[in-house]
Amino acid sequence: MSRYYTKEQVILKYKYDLLPSLKKEFGDDDHGNFELAWVCFLEQLYKLKKITINQAKVWKYPKKLLTL
Repeated sequence: MSRYYTKEQVILKYKYDLLPSLKKEFGDDDHGNFELAWVCFLEQLYKLKKITINQAKVWKYPKKLLTL
């Protein structure tokens, strides 16, 4: 097993752990806050050494995947 999370793991963690509380707080269509939370989430995962710095810089907010 890899030491770092895959992009799919990060997306699922964001979608099921963080996004529901964001939607409850800001409503379903506040994508600006969702994208900002995504960036902060990636920074936090980097600080916890769950992803690399390159992953944190390159991965963009997955709009299409999160609207399913």
